[in-house]
Amino acid sequence: MCLVLLNMNKTYFGTVLKLREASASDPGVLDVHIIKPGWGASGYYPEQTLRQAVDDGVYHEGMHMYWDHATESESWERPERSLSALAGALVSNAVYEQSGWDGPGVYATAKAFPEFMESLGAMGGNIGVSHSVMGVSEWGKAEGKEGQIISEIHADPLNSVDFVTIPGAGGHYRTVFAEAAKHTKTKEEAHMPTIDEVKKDKALMEALKAEFMKESDLKKLQAELKESLKKQDDLETALTEAKAKALVQESRTYIVAKVAESKLPTVSQKYVVESLISGAVAEVDGALDTVALDEAITKAIEAKQAEIDAILTEAHTNTGVHDMGGATDVTETDGKEMYYETLIRAGKPEDVARKLAGID
Repeated sequence: MCLVLLNMNKTYFGTVLKLREASASDPGVLDVHIIKPGWGASGYYPEQTLRQAVDDGVYHEGMHMYWDHATESESWERPERSLSALAGALVSNAVYEQSGWDGPGVYATAKAFPEFMESLGAMGGNIGVSHSVMGVSEWGKAEGKEGQIISEIHADPLNSVDFVTIPGAGGHYRTVFAEAAKHTKTKEEAHMPTIDEVKKDKALMEALKAEFMKESDLKKLQAELKESLKKQDDLETALTEAKAKALVQESRTYIVAKVAESKLPTVSQKYVVESLISGAVAEVDGALDTVALDEAITKAIEAKQAEIDAILTEAHTNTGVHDMGGATDVTETDGKEMYYETLIRAGKPEDVARKLAGID
């Protein structure tokens, strides 16, 4: 079966159904099973859709039957098809039969044209019929499977029911003309040309070269496309990495500037900066989140200031400096010295303690 979806303008192929000789006294008259409900390669055909198509006269008396489905290029270049491929026509309006001779589905009687009758007779049960119609589908689920559900089949002058072969094991459609040729070739036509004969036939050689070039060009285009996609992926990765690095640098610069505005000693500022830039970058929608970063900077500064205040208080206590009701003036140098002594008592090495206290 094949369906051309209106919104996709594409042809699909599906199950090939049977035909049988209808009357021994009238050669060329055939009973055809056009389509059955259920899943096909096009999608799922509900019984109601098929019954509605019959009621709408989609499969009508006089509907054309062609020798093979049109190829994709033929569908674009000559959708009305060629008279040379017109193999027959329906001679009755189709009906839906629940218990037809080949199961449920749409049935009709057809008449093959004389020039095709010999080929049809020779091929016997090796071929079948398949429709090519216009319709609409939507994604859905039926019989436990998801896919396109055919909701409408439209009457159209280009609709047809075509003679096709049963698909091979690989699921491909073979051309009916090739099958017919097996039964109609003469000895001269069946002659297989030698390589020398092919080489002497300039027209054939040119045609072969053109085909080889088409295949070569296609492979080249595929390789170029693959390389182009890889380069695009590499560029996108590089851009992402560059943006991440730029965001880290922007965050570092912002932190340094904000911490410098505090009243912390230089050494303490450096400690706060290092603790902040070692964490994750605050961002929102790929940009620096200054609101969240301001909160983190403020908390870090306050925590460090509280730590310094606690150390100075301890230093005052241990050195006997107390508030006796008046002001006690402690210079920055005194503070550094007291901080240094507290760090030494805490077990810090002398050089580390001097650095942390900001003593040169």
